[in-house]
Amino acid sequence: MEIWRAACAVLTCAFTLLSLSGAVLADRSAQFGQLMQAIRLDDTVQTMREEGLLYGSNLITDMMEGGDTPGWRLRVGQIYNTEKMAAVLSERLDNELSEADLEPLVTFFASDLGGEIVSLELASREAFFDEALDMAARDKFEDLTGGNDPIVSQINEMIADSDLIEYNVMGILNSNLMLYRGMVDGGALDMGEEDILSEVWTQEDSVREDSRSWIQAYYLTAYSPLSEADLAEYSRFWRTDAGREFNRALFAVFDQMYEDLSYLLGRAAAQHMQGEEL
Repeated sequence: MEIWRAACAVLTCAFTLLSLSGAVLADRSAQFGQLMQAIRLDDTVQTMREEGLLYGSNLITDMMEGGDTPGWRLRVGQIYNTEKMAAVLSERLDNELSEADLEPLVTFFASDLGGEIVSLELASREAFFDEALDMAARDKFEDLTGGNDPIVSQINEMIADSDLIEYNVMGILNSNLMLYRGMVDGGALDMGEEDILSEVWTQEDSVREDSRSWIQAYYLTAYSPLSEADLAEYSRFWRTDAGREFNRALFAVFDQMYEDLSYLLGRAAAQHMQGEEL
C-alpha cells in the first residue's frame, strides 16, 4: 500500500509538471505570436517579395537581352512565395529565440514607440524602391555629416552598437555566393568553388561601402520623424541583452532566407538563360 501511494505521488508530480510545462509552452507560443505581430513579419515578407521581384528583373536584364519575360517574372514570383517565406522565417526565429526572454521584446515592439518605429522602417524600405529617393537620402546624410545635427551621431552609434555594417556585408556576400552556386548547378556557369569564392571576395570593399551608405540613408529616412529622446530610447533597447539577442537572431534567420532565395534565383536564371522550360 505504501509503495502504491508513493507511486501515485510520483505520477501526480509527473502529471503536474507536464501540465505546468504545457502551460509554459502555450504562454511562450502566445508571446511569440504577439512578437511576430508587433514586428509585422507578414508586411516585412511582402516587402521582401517586392524587392525580390525588382532584383530578379534587373538580374535577368543584365544577364540576357530580352530575358525579363512573363515566364521569368512568374518564376521569380514563385520563388518569392510570401506564405512559404513567412512560415519558414517564423519557424526559424522561434528556434533561434527558444532560450530567450520574449517579454521585453514584446513589451517594446507592442508599445506606441515600438509600433511607430516598425511602421517607419517598413515605409522607408518601400520608399527606397525609388532609386532617386535612395540616392537623395545618401546625399542628405553626407551633407549632414560634420554638422551639429544629433541624428547623425545617433545613427552612427546605433550602427556601431549592433555591428550592422559587418552583418550586412557578410549577409550580402553569402547571398552572392549562393547565387553563383545556383547558376553553376543550373549549368550557366563553369566555375569551381575556389573561383566562386575568389569572385565573391573581390566584391567585399564595394559591398561594405555601399552597405554603409545605404544603411545610413535608410536610418535617416526612417528615424527623422522621431524625437531625439525617442531615438535614444530605441538605441538603448538594442544595447540590452534582449535587444542584442534579438538582433543576432534576426540576422541569422534573414541571412539564411536570403541565401536560400539567392540560390533558387541563380538556378532559375541559369535555366532561363539556356532556354529550359521553367
